[in-house]
Amino acid sequence: MINIIPLMCTGCQQPIWDPYLLCIDQNIWHEQCVTCSICHCLLHNKCLVRNQKLYCRSDYIK
Repeated sequence: MINIIPLMCTGCQQPIWDPYLLCIDQNIWHEQCVTCSICHCLLHNKCLVRNQKLYCRSDYIK
């Protein structure tokens, strides 16, 4: 029997069992956990990172 140890999501700290995951700035995320740290909108296409936090474009430039 093979034990599979899942990767842990940086956003929610829960195991990732999904078939897809995102790697952003060397961190692993559930797709639904990739949200702006200010307005909490989902970041579908693009995100910006500062101090290990994710931002949408409008909150990043504030």
